[in-house]
Amino acid sequence: MSISLRRIFAITKKNLQILLHDKRTLGLLLGMPILLMFLFGFAFGQTVKHVPIKIVNLDEIGGSGNINYSEIFINTLQEDDRVDITILNPTNFDLVEEKA
Repeated sequence: MSISLRRIFAITKKNLQILLHDKRTLGLLLGMPILLMFLFGFAFGQTVKHVPIKIVNLDEIGGSGNINYSEIFINTLQEDDRVDITILNPTNFDLVEEKA
C-alpha cells in the first residue's frame, strides 16, 4: 500500500496547523530545549579539580631511548592542578590493592 506524496503533505499541513494553534505544546517544543541547555550548562560547566589518576609507567622497565615521551607526559600532568597523579611501581603493582 503506497501513500501518495499529496496525502503526506496534507497530513503534515494538518499537524502543523494543530501545533501552531496549541500554544502550550509550541512553548514546550521551543522552550524546553533552551531550558535544558541552560540547566546542563550550569550543572556541567563547573571546573574540575583534583581528579585522582594512577599511572603505571611501563616505559621505565625496558626503554633506554633518547626521548622518553611517557616522562614528558607525566610531568605535564603533574603540573596541571586539575589532576592528582599517583605513580605506581612498574615492577610489582597490584590494581586490587591500589584502589583508593
